[in-house]
Amino acid sequence: MIEISHFDNGVTLAVNTLPHSDATAVGIWLLNGARHQRSDEIGCAHFLEHILFKGTQQLSTNALAQRFEAMGGHINAHTGRELTALHGLVPNQFAGELLGLFCEMLLTPRFNAKDVEIEKEVVLQEIAMVADDPEELLEEDLLRHCWPNHALGEPILGTKAAIETFSFDKLQRYLRHILCGRRILVVAMGGSTMTETRAACTRLSQLPEGTRPSIVAPNFQPAQLLRDYGVAQTCLHWLMPAPPVADDTAPQFIIANHILGGGVASRLFQEVREERGLVYGVQSNLDLYSDCGLWSIQTACEPENGAECRKAVEATITRFLQNGPQKDELETTRSYVKSSLQLEQQNLEVAVERIARDIIYRDRVIEINEHIRRFDAVTAAEVMAALAEQWPRRGFAQTTPK
Repeated sequence: MIEISHFDNGVTLAVNTLPHSDATAVGIWLLNGARHQRSDEIGCAHFLEHILFKGTQQLSTNALAQRFEAMGGHINAHTGRELTALHGLVPNQFAGELLGLFCEMLLTPRFNAKDVEIEKEVVLQEIAMVADDPEELLEEDLLRHCWPNHALGEPILGTKAAIETFSFDKLQRYLRHILCGRRILVVAMGGSTMTETRAACTRLSQLPEGTRPSIVAPNFQPAQLLRDYGVAQTCLHWLMPAPPVADDTAPQFIIANHILGGGVASRLFQEVREERGLVYGVQSNLDLYSDCGLWSIQTACEPENGAECRKAVEATITRFLQNGPQKDELETTRSYVKSSLQLEQQNLEVAVERIARDIIYRDRVIEINEHIRRFDAVTAAEVMAALAEQWPRRGFAQTTPK
């Protein structure tokens, strides 16, 4: 049973106590990501995630790392387009300590001007790694053109030019701006109780209440790009709009996505790789946000096969639009999705993430059985309609061989 509680300043706490669990997954989610940045703040959300690990007023960088190391488990952070999270999975006896350290990192960070300069170099290396990955680079390029003049279309890591402008004062101002009660969610699942979780996070109650960030949905533009990155393979990327995460049609898109490119039994994998041998892999991915979404397909092949590969992918989807999913195909995908939901409950970190997203995007936690009922209700006609609506609006990008 999930308990939900609040501090007076709007901080939300959600705890699922499992009395027989020896471990607890915990996390602090900030309603802050790439889309909430101004044009002069591109990359700030991700950079802040890095700089918070430089220590607290009480602990140096190394001392903080040593505390984490002593807990064992998995401790990490990630920044996305809408959310930033500090999270970990540790034995029960360390859950309160870990949450306390996360709170200290947010409220009394230790980083200084020298730390900022050092971390700039680290993030610039991340950006360089993207520049050396043609598929990721092409994805960023196409996204920027399909969501033009919108923060959601900017790279999460930021740009080299933006990172070089970062300073200690700028990051301090940014942190003060985003830290408020109504932007913060704490989730724990495992051996910890609500009482223990509240006690570990009491300092968060001192923050101002603030407000959730205002957002405007991007306007999708179906761009067409041909890029020369000087790479040996031809990379291909299709991008289409999708619904928000809490939209009633989301289950239809999830099923359509899996049938087309979600696994080794998918239509695209079977057609383009298994039947034709044109590619090593082909993926279809669905990213759903608070007010919009993205549906992408990507692959890479030898330059001489580029035209055939594009034709094969698009012909596979056209046949799907004409005939829809077969009965056994739909049932297999339905079974896969439902099984995945059930298995998630055995992975505390994944389950905590789902609880966080439910609360942030739906203002309530949806039980697994409710999710399953939604997928059971999806029809073949609805799956066809999901793709038929968005496929004609697609953007496309391709690299040219060196």
